[in-house]
Amino acid sequence: RKVRINDHAHISTILNPYFCQGSLSPIRSLQLHQHRNRVNMDNNSHQRHYNSNNSGYQSNRGHSNHRGRGRGGNSARGRGGNGAPRARPNYFFSTRINDAAIIKTVNEIQQHMRNSEPQLTLHDFQRPNTLHLTLGVFHAPNMETLGRVLEAFGECHPILEEFFKEHPVELEVTGIGQFGNHKVIWMGLQETENKKLLAQCVGKLRQAIQEKIPELEMEERDFNPHITLVKFRSRGGFPIVGEDIWGQYNGPIGKQHLSPFEILSMAEKDPDGYYKCYGRLNWDGTFENFHPDRLKNQ
Repeated sequence: RKVRINDHAHISTILNPYFCQGSLSPIRSLQLHQHRNRVNMDNNSHQRHYNSNNSGYQSNRGHSNHRGRGRGGNSARGRGGNGAPRARPNYFFSTRINDAAIIKTVNEIQQHMRNSEPQLTLHDFQRPNTLHLTLGVFHAPNMETLGRVLEAFGECHPILEEFFKEHPVELEVTGIGQFGNHKVIWMGLQETENKKLLAQCVGKLRQAIQEKIPELEMEERDFNPHITLVKFRSRGGFPIVGEDIWGQYNGPIGKQHLSPFEILSMAEKDPDGYYKCYGRLNWDGTFENFHPDRLKNQ
């Protein structure tokens, strides 16, 4: 027995237990059914394994992966030049988004999304006090490697001065978009001269650190600035939150003065809930190094 949906697609109530339970609409049931098929195919094609050297779960995907699709370049989650699996990133370069007006607007957008799509949970939303622009990601297998990255990072202030001679540097946050098969909803930056300078600065900063630490497994994708609002965690399917929900906010959102560049941990958090900071490159040329060994010797 089949049910016709919009005269274009069919779905079997025998093959789809979610529809039989009556808990979801036919259209939502079809969306989840199609998504589960895609996930199963992906899992069969890209088996994950655990690396015995404690570097974490690895991917057998080569250079192409979900996070990098359609965004150009290669990823640190692919394979190295010698064919060995590259480790999952555990640290990232970042600049914080902390403008009060932007945070207020983000709260409004996220609340509107929650009211419009009940299947969204708090776990899906990026907390407004953790908003940031990711400048690059890398894998440091131990604290010694992280210490070397911090030393190289601390010597990069001349690069910032080369591109940004006047302060404050203003970025215009505008527009909302989606990628990753609708799993990520993000805010973008207006195409301005400062955005172009930021991209050039990030590219040169990455290059400088890579030259000092050639073996460092660092992201190779082109810099694509975005501020994550929502990131759906895998629950065997996720709600489709389209432009009909967030479209009214798809315009200018606010202006952010470019914050200091930082090295943050993906796994650890500071007491305020923000990512644990290990190093901060300030605009006045000073560098704050929060590596445990450095703090212990102070």
